[in-house]
Amino acid sequence: MSCSIRRANSDADFTAAFGKVEALHAEDIAAAIAYIVTNPRRVAVNEIVIRPADQP
Repeated sequence: MSCSIRRANSDADFTAAFGKVEALHAEDIAAAIAYIVTNPRRVAVNEIVIRPADQP
């Protein structure tokens, strides 16, 4: 699998790459992590995918 992650240098770079898609907030990721760690031990979360609801 070949992929690369490039840090956006500015809001203009982000907009050029993703249009008007609203970026995820730190709180979005934190809520997912809280969900995982607060489940009972009988619940196994093996994978989680987090992405904006709007996609380019």
